[in-house]
Amino acid sequence: MRRLILFLTAVLLAAPAMAETLLLRPARVFDGVNPVPHEKWSVLVEGDRIASVAPAGDAGSPPGATRIDATGCAVLPGLVSCHAHARPFRGLGDGLGMMAWHDRFVHQFSARMTPEDAYVGAANTFLEMLRNGITTVQVMTSITVVEDSEVAAATDSGIRARLVPHVVERDDVEATIARIEAEAATGADRVRTWLGLEVPEIAEPGTMRLLAEAAERLGVFVHTHFSELERSDLDRLDQAGLVRRGLNLAHCVHVDDDDIRRLAAAGVSVSHNPRSNSRYGNGVAPLRRLLDAGVVVGLGTDGPDSTFSCDLLEEARLAAFLSRATARDPRALTADEALRLATTGGAEALGLDGQLGRLEPGAKADVIVVDLTSPSAAPVLADPPHRNLVPILVFGAVGKDVRDVVVDGRLVVRDRVVQTLNEREVAAECQRRARRILGGM
Repeated sequence: MRRLILFLTAVLLAAPAMAETLLLRPARVFDGVNPVPHEKWSVLVEGDRIASVAPAGDAGSPPGATRIDATGCAVLPGLVSCHAHARPFRGLGDGLGMMAWHDRFVHQFSARMTPEDAYVGAANTFLEMLRNGITTVQVMTSITVVEDSEVAAATDSGIRARLVPHVVERDDVEATIARIEAEAATGADRVRTWLGLEVPEIAEPGTMRLLAEAAERLGVFVHTHFSELERSDLDRLDQAGLVRRGLNLAHCVHVDDDDIRRLAAAGVSVSHNPRSNSRYGNGVAPLRRLLDAGVVVGLGTDGPDSTFSCDLLEEARLAAFLSRATARDPRALTADEALRLATTGGAEALGLDGQLGRLEPGAKADVIVVDLTSPSAAPVLADPPHRNLVPILVFGAVGKDVRDVVVDGRLVVRDRVVQTLNEREVAAECQRRARRILGGM
């Protein structure tokens, strides 16, 4: 690990500042609970929690607080991505179907990656996510078992992460269980390991039963790909005891009405990844039917090697557009619903509702500030009947409009500058490592 340590020394500006008192005012505040944003309100952060969300004049001004002027901006809960990968690649194999793309690229470059490559790929992905307002991500790791390098990348970047191993074999599941138990002993919260499978079709029934038993005992979620290219067999998961609350399924493009009914009844949640599914031509997940049945749904960016960028506002926009286009109904998914998928929906899908995805006293202090002063956002109208902030956020804003990001009470992006890692150095290192790996393929 010597090379990794030297690289960390080169790119690490400083450990994320300890949580402090932050005052964001005055702003248009979308709290994730009320459908109508609050005008000229303030958000007060103390430590790693939200202390108050109130009209600007009522929030007070604690001595020593770092003030963030959010005039002309919207303040939202941090966005939650429920499914991602973090390899040091993007933009390869455009026009290939999913399986051909995996055979030609993913399987080959994954086999050639070192732990240092995994660190750089993950760090680059996490910095992009933070710059785009994603404060929490569930990410499937690129090495067989969760490696220290990817845990380090999440820790160093400042993002909140749930790292899920890309495993099939029982030995790898047991190694992941041991890691989870060790993390629990430390009390770690922001970066944690959860359980997962690559796909359930190729896992042994005994391995899946081990996952189910461990997840219940350890209180962690299980995550896997499901019905992405074609319909998967829900019975395999059910027979292993996995079809229950605490299972999160990525994609679910080809689920039928019976699958949806069973998922809803069992409390299984879904990560909807519209850009990834569209990129490969895999189809469009039945989002409206899932929601109407009572399935909890969040959004996922998938990896930059699949979707070219990690932008959850883009995912929300495409989720709404595809729902409307396939149903031929402009009401099939409203802007309000799309934004909730990116915030409260994602938090609930990962079992973190009540902690994340909303701005209210006592919730975790994951907060983003979206700049609405550009021509593409004007005019923002606050008064009924033409109130338009949420449609502008969903249909007009992009990740690059995010100006400030707070995770766990720490200001990790300020005025569009990452405060944790040197993003230029990380991006340059990602470029060098990708060229080396591709050159050996």
